[in-house]
Amino acid sequence: MLVAQSTLLLSSVQPYRSALTGCSIFGLGLGTGVSSLMPGGGSLGLMIAVVATGVGMVGPVLSYELLERQSAKPGKLLGQQAAAGNQGQALGSTDAGSLFTLTPMMPFWAAALILLVGAALSLC
Repeated sequence: MLVAQSTLLLSSVQPYRSALTGCSIFGLGLGTGVSSLMPGGGSLGLMIAVVATGVGMVGPVLSYELLERQSAKPGKLLGQQAAAGNQGQALGSTDAGSLFTLTPMMPFWAAALILLVGAALSLC
């Protein structure tokens, strides 16, 4: 994640930040979906690296974009972003547990679908 975040600080990358965010969300969705199909530990480790890179690029970019585009107080904006993220984690955990009762792979597939739709919307 450190390498992914550091990459976004390069001035040559700034014009492509939105496209990188969409691609990161796509990679995150793809990694989440494919990780449910991985049989071994080595393959699963590779998918974790893909997902970590996607998360490492999306989080800081969203914070940067929020602060750059809004005129409200930065602390308030970051607090609201953190609250929304925490609420999403709580709801996601509850929903994943419910979906797991249907089939153990359903939480992965649902998360992948949501992320892929989000990536498509961000790239439009």
